[in-house]
Amino acid sequence: MKIAARRGAFTVQVARETFPKAKVLQFDDDAQAFQEVLNGNAHAVIASSPKPEHEAIKHSDALFIPFSDRLSKGNEAFAVRLGEEDKKAFFDKWIQARTEDGWLKERYEYWFSTLDWQDQIAGGQ
Repeated sequence: MKIAARRGAFTVQVARETFPKAKVLQFDDDAQAFQEVLNGNAHAVIASSPKPEHEAIKHSDALFIPFSDRLSKGNEAFAVRLGEEDKKAFFDKWIQARTEDGWLKERYEYWFSTLDWQDQIAGGQ
């Protein structure tokens, strides 16, 4: 089994840990890694979201995402200055409210699981 990944990315480590018997092919960028799969030179590509979701949409005749769960999850966060508890409280309250009302999930789906937004940005298709 050959898995393509971007050189130096955390996904190389995830590929090695999750699929220890696979050969990990490393490329300078994600585009090259995806192209290796499209060309038939690798069986799969591992990359950070939303790249796999977008490429699976663009190449729905050749690519699909075989897992419903991610192989790993990042820990993104806000940072505020020490002592600025009011800002921390604001972010905590906003995140909780947007999680409860479904807005964060809705935005995630829009940006990560579709290409509906593409015509709204410079250079969009």
